[in-house]
Amino acid sequence: DTEAMLRGWLEPMLAQHIDALVLGCTHYPIVRPVIERIVGPNVRIIDPAPAIARRVDQLTTQFSITASPEAHGSLTCWTSGDPAVFTVLMHRLELEGVPVRQGIWSEGALTLP
Repeated sequence: DTEAMLRGWLEPMLAQHIDALVLGCTHYPIVRPVIERIVGPNVRIIDPAPAIARRVDQLTTQFSITASPEAHGSLTCWTSGDPAVFTVLMHRLELEGVPVRQGIWSEGALTLP
């Protein structure tokens, strides 16, 4: 499903003979291998995420926006898809053990049980 969706977006761009593609959404790096397969080796893929991460680091340092060493947080991920599939993705992101819960779409609204 993801590849079909990406092809629907990318093939019209490829028909215009693009030579570069900027990943402009936070989740595109996750599907970058699929994007690379679709666009081929002649399209340069630009991922701004590393630059944005560096800038966030600069700003949090500049404005002393840091968590105290005693602070403890937690992460729970939600997906509208299959939690088992998302758990495999979490492993690829080196986030093993992070709870993955399923949200349910019904009548245009998302419920997080």
